[in-house]
Amino acid sequence: MYLERTRVVGLGPFETIEVDFCDRPGEPRLLTVIHGDGGTGKTSLLSAISATRPANHVVQTSIWRRPGTKPHALCEWRLGAEDPERPHPLKVATPGVTIEADDQLEQLRRREVVHFDRALAEKGGFAFVGIPGSRRFPRSTIVIGDPARTVLRVDTRGAPGFQDQNGVELTRPVKLILAYAGLSTALAGDRRGESGADPRCLGVVIQEALDELLGLIGYSYRGLSPRTFEPRFETPGGGILPFDALPIQARQLVSFATLPVHQMWVANRGADPRHCEGTVLIDDVDLNVSTSVQLELPATLRRVLPKVQWVLGTASPVLAHAAALGSTVTLRREPGSDRVEAYEGELSLTH
Repeated sequence: MYLERTRVVGLGPFETIEVDFCDRPGEPRLLTVIHGDGGTGKTSLLSAISATRPANHVVQTSIWRRPGTKPHALCEWRLGAEDPERPHPLKVATPGVTIEADDQLEQLRRREVVHFDRALAEKGGFAFVGIPGSRRFPRSTIVIGDPARTVLRVDTRGAPGFQDQNGVELTRPVKLILAYAGLSTALAGDRRGESGADPRCLGVVIQEALDELLGLIGYSYRGLSPRTFEPRFETPGGGILPFDALPIQARQLVSFATLPVHQMWVANRGADPRHCEGTVLIDDVDLNVSTSVQLELPATLRRVLPKVQWVLGTASPVLAHAAALGSTVTLRREPGSDRVEAYEGELSLTH
C-alpha cells in the first residue's frame, strides 16, 4: 500500500493544500522530501497523513485548527499488494467529514474503509511507520517480555507515531527489536520459527540496514552482548559501545534502520521486508545528522527497503537537494500572508 495524494483543510498553517505523491497517475513515488522553513507546516502535514490512514483515521486535536472552517484531512491510498486488481484508491478521511458530493458515493466510500479496516485486523499487510521529530533516546535497561504482546504484535497504528506531543522515546523499542532479532535467530538455528515465519530473515535484514546506515559514519553493529543482551556497536576506532553510549547521530541512524524493517516484517507476517510495500514518515530527518550524511541519506534509505515509500520532512536545503528533482515538495509562506503553498518540480528548488 502506498500514499497517492493528501489534502489538508484548516489544519495548522493550511487553508487548503494538496500534495501529490505520484510521479504520474497510479505510480506512487517511493521517495518524497517535504522541505520548508520552521512554521510552514511540515509536521502538520505528516501528522495529517498519520491520522488519516487505514485502521487509524482519527480526529486531530493536537494541531491548531483554523476558525470558520471544518478542519479535516483526506488521504488516497493505492492498495497495491493488498488488492492489486482494485482500479481506484482507498479514500480515508477524518471521521465525520463528508468527502463525496453524492450521498451514495460517500456511503460506499465509508463502507469500503470499514471493510478494509477489518481485513487489516484479520490478515495484516499494511505497514506504516511514523517517526516524529520529537524523538528522544533516554538511557533504558532492556526488558524482554512475551513476544506475542510486544515485538510480534501487529499494530496497524504503526510504531511509533505522531500522537504524543510530548515526544516519543525510542531507546526501549529499538533495543527490544534488536534483542528479539538476535535471540530468535540464534534459537532458530537452521529451522523456521513455530509460526512459519523465519526469524532469521528479520535478523539478516536488520544487519544489512544497519551496515548501510551506520556505514555512513564508520560505525557497525556487532550483535548482542552474551552477558546482558544489550546491542553492541563498533566505533570507527575499533572500540565497542552499547546503544546508550552511542553519539546521538548514530542512535538516530539505528532507529531509522530498525523500526521500519521490523514493522514491515511483523505487519506482513514474517515476509522479507525488502520485498514488502509500506509507508514510512520521518519528521525532521536531518535532526542531529551531519551534512555529509544528509547528502547520502535519501539514497541509502531507498537501498535499505527498496519497495517502501519514504516521506521525509526536513528544514535542511542540503538534504532537499540530495533528492532527485521531482522528489521534493517545498512548503513556502506567501509574502505578506500567512498562507502556505506547496511547490514541486523546479519551483521546489532553494538557493
